[in-house]
Amino acid sequence: EGLFETPYPLSEDRREALERAVSKFLGRKVVGEFAVNKSLVAGVRVKVGSLVMEYSVKDFVECLRRRIEVEGK
Repeated sequence: EGLFETPYPLSEDRREALERAVSKFLGRKVVGEFAVNKSLVAGVRVKVGSLVMEYSVKDFVECLRRRIEVEGK
């Protein structure tokens, strides 16, 4: 039901921990596929249905760039 993307393969323990954390956050059991996405650099992107949660260096830098653009105007 979900897709978990990380910049490198995760151990089974880490996969289970990530599924538990997302399940707790959403208030329902979430299991899914895991895929390597090297463009993330560090962090994780989780897709569950239409919901996308990204906690990555790439996302942080993009948010920072947008903030600088807005404040610079």
